[in-house]
Amino acid sequence: MVECLMMLSVLTYQVLVYILVVDMIRLTPEKCKSCSKCVRAGHPFVVCEYCNCILHKKCKSKDTIISFRDSTYCKDCIDHNDIIRYNPFYTPPHFADNGPFNQEPIDYIESIQNISRILENCQSFSINDLNNHNITPTHDAKVFSTFFLNIDGNHSNFDNFAVQMASIKHKFSVIGLAETNTDPENGNLYQLQEYSPLYQSRYFNESRNEYKSKGSGVCLYVHNSLNYSKDDKLSICKSSIETLFITITNMAEHIKVGVIYRPPNAP
Repeated sequence: MVECLMMLSVLTYQVLVYILVVDMIRLTPEKCKSCSKCVRAGHPFVVCEYCNCILHKKCKSKDTIISFRDSTYCKDCIDHNDIIRYNPFYTPPHFADNGPFNQEPIDYIESIQNISRILENCQSFSINDLNNHNITPTHDAKVFSTFFLNIDGNHSNFDNFAVQMASIKHKFSVIGLAETNTDPENGNLYQLQEYSPLYQSRYFNESRNEYKSKGSGVCLYVHNSLNYSKDDKLSICKSSIETLFITITNMAEHIKVGVIYRPPNAP
């Protein structure tokens, strides 16, 4: 009987200690990731959606917290994880209830959703990743892959771009550039080793009787191992949009690929 009482006392003591420890843990306020001070009851705070760290609202700034798609993330998570991505076709949960959009043909809606899924599943790779990891076969441009860059003017930036591309072992099938500010007559001045350039004319402003000098011009660099033909129907140059499309003809299936540029001030 005495042993039972002693065992019961020990168990009761252990449970009380456990409860006290749990209560102490609960009562210990979390610390703000920015200022390292305690976030006490009543303090306004924000929580990182990714790592659940906590910050005082007064410590929130563009250097500590980034807002993306109605969620907040700490700067560390943004810097070290593939969270923020470009996707103008992003489909939030209420996508199907967007009034006028519901009246679009169903295949159009499905196409937008498919494009969105592709962009959401894209992964980012550094030059080191491309060169040192077997992501895809690196020396075969017929394993289809593309690269796009808004170069913001060939004259100023093409040399640096060419050096960067030469440092990448991966052979992209097609490379697209926007805002080249370059006409087809001068396209051959900008060469990439192993690629053939195809330039679209810059936008011609008829009212001013001049070509747009900046923020115009798209082009494609096609790997020399690929045969292609330009698709004139899909290649247009207007004030609101510029496109250049080709059809690659010597792969298992014909592939249509292009570059599209929409000026920021376009309607």
